[in-house]
Amino acid sequence: GAYFGVAALAAAHLMGPQNRAKAVAHVLTGLTVATVLGVPMASWLGQALGWRAAFGLVVGVGVVTLTALWFWLPVQLRFMRSTSPLTELGALRRSQVWLALLVGMIGFGGMFAVYTYITTTMTDVAGMPRALVPVALMVFGLGMFFGNLVGGRLADRSVIRALYLSMGSLCAVLAVFVVASHNVWTALLVLFGIGLTGSAVGPALQTRLMDVAHDAQTLAAALNHSALN
Repeated sequence: GAYFGVAALAAAHLMGPQNRAKAVAHVLTGLTVATVLGVPMASWLGQALGWRAAFGLVVGVGVVTLTALWFWLPVQLRFMRSTSPLTELGALRRSQVWLALLVGMIGFGGMFAVYTYITTTMTDVAGMPRALVPVALMVFGLGMFFGNLVGGRLADRSVIRALYLSMGSLCAVLAVFVVASHNVWTALLVLFGIGLTGSAVGPALQTRLMDVAHDAQTLAAALNHSALN
């Protein structure tokens, strides 16, 4: 949570105030791509060469990333305003910060409830063969990928409108899933919609927290990811 919160702030600083939500969306899209592609890749590598190889891959990617950040990021962020722990804790005194965190916790709670039981729902309710469950997970992940991009563009136009639209759409799609989950094809279609609308909430919510936290954006951004999970 701390890493993605700071990463979102850094990306927003780099892309400028007119593209803050789009910058946040790019960070969250990276997380989605890592989940959709990285998890199956690490799983395959672990099965083929053992768990040590999978951990080695993660360490290798981490070292490359850390090295790139160490040499490149400080130069890009040299004009970014610094803060202090006491200033960051000031975010906890603002009711709008707590309200935004509550919205994220409740909204993503519904999406993750579906995600947790995707395997059971697709096999026991929709009748999908267990061997094809990764297809359902990939469809959900693709929805999240496009949802981040769409959500970022909408939030750059109007944060509040993007929140209403994405959260309202998520509620509607979750309700439809109750009926659609009894057929494989309709279940897959609605799973894509859940990933799309759920992820569209993220950039708008993160940008809203940046607005209401004022000088305490780092803590607020980190708490956002804690609330979402």
